[in-house]
Amino acid sequence: MEALMKFDYVFAENGLVAYKKGQLIKKESIQNHMGEEKLQTFINFALRYMSSLTLPVKRGTFIEFRNGMINVCPVGRSCSQEERDQFGDYDKIHHVREKFVKALQDEFPDSGLVFSIGGQISFDVFPKGWDKTYCLQYVEKDFKTIHFFGDKTDKGGNDHEIYEDSRTLGHKVSSPDDTKTQLQKQPQESRPTRVGLLGKLGEKNALLKPPLGGRVVSGDLGARQKRKSGIPALLVTQSHTCSMGAEG
Repeated sequence: MEALMKFDYVFAENGLVAYKKGQLIKKESIQNHMGEEKLQTFINFALRYMSSLTLPVKRGTFIEFRNGMINVCPVGRSCSQEERDQFGDYDKIHHVREKFVKALQDEFPDSGLVFSIGGQISFDVFPKGWDKTYCLQYVEKDFKTIHFFGDKTDKGGNDHEIYEDSRTLGHKVSSPDDTKTQLQKQPQESRPTRVGLLGKLGEKNALLKPPLGGRVVSGDLGARQKRKSGIPALLVTQSHTCSMGAEG
């Protein structure tokens, strides 16, 4: 895949699938971690719960199984952009995902799973510690300062853990333009010159240009990085690095 060769680092699924200079260096599996029986018990409960929901629309792909996480989408990932926006507005009023997460937490209190709401239409489920901070182990030794820019930074959002992590300087943003504005307000000597993205491999927006120019170095984690020379690295969620939103 072109993205793997374009970036020095590519971090898929929070770094649970990690590449360096195009070579796979790490791959974790939620299936191996949980075991098939527990995994199916969780998926069956989630599907039953969604079958009882009445939403503005329902489409397909309600459960997406990934290496390091499960993505749960009440409206279905195959929805159109218009339907995605429609559900996003509906969810802001009716808190569909928030209530769904609460039901899962009540049903599986001792599972060791974390539920992280992000984007417009879905939420991620993964073992504790397998959040976006997971990727930092690959870059913290090489970069003196790491800036993180994201929108879902409140507790329960999928940017919260890395935003609050002591190894990063967190910046809350609301849009791609806001990200660019905040970057431009940084002192010239502090601006990173290399950038990477947080999102799924193969996304159309994964290969777009960085907001301030420069060489793209890290993929899939929303990260923008500089070598450890006193110049900061930058981690930015994909939806706020590019003009198109990342899946979620």
